[in-house]
Amino acid sequence: MKCENCGEEILNHAKFCPHCGAKTSLEKVEGKSVIVALMLSFILAGTGIAYAGKRQKGISLFFIGVIFAILAIRVRMCTVLALIVWIYSLHETYKEARVANGASNPSLVGDIRGFSTNKKIAAVVAISLIILIFVGGVIAAFSPESEDYDDLSQYFIFSDDGSLDNDNHDSEGDEVSYHYEDEYGSSDTGGKAYDDGSVESHQSGSGDYEDYQIDSYMDGDGNICGTLENGGKTYYIED
Repeated sequence: MKCENCGEEILNHAKFCPHCGAKTSLEKVEGKSVIVALMLSFILAGTGIAYAGKRQKGISLFFIGVIFAILAIRVRMCTVLALIVWIYSLHETYKEARVANGASNPSLVGDIRGFSTNKKIAAVVAISLIILIFVGGVIAAFSPESEDYDDLSQYFIFSDDGSLDNDNHDSEGDEVSYHYEDEYGSSDTGGKAYDDGSVESHQSGSGDYEDYQIDSYMDGDGNICGTLENGGKTYYIED
């Protein structure tokens, strides 16, 4: 960086200019801790920027992050956008905190180059943690969710008396279909029932919980496995 007094090039971590003796921005602390600012934005995007004095910018990034985080409940891509806003907020927090302490044109990369060895190690660890959080968030957002169900009887084929329609069929299995409708929604189920008591079921329907698709199989011992697709997510059923 350059000395603000004489304009000569000096080391990024220098507190005094070796040419004119003037104090650098690192020595001109005005009560805005870079560490505190970064910690605030690490917890809540934009709050560290507001702490550094840029309230409108900080509040704007905070609400943008909150909106994307809420939308991420239903739209997976919004998780990525929320994380990008968070990372951008951290970068801007560092810059605004340095400016608040007198730096004229701070550069994170340039400052890291001028750090002591210990500070460089701390910076690398912090950046690595941020990258891991971002990658982990993206993987979690786009990974199929798993969920166990204690009672899966509603997903299988039943006869009028409430028992599984799986008796007296040949070894190839007997085609079975069923339509159900009430005030909560409707469903169509099709599949095969076998002599050994196993049941293959494919059900699609709509209701209070949006459209869904269930593909499942129950063996003769009552062990159940399959998938449930609902709301753009896939749940793995395993008993």
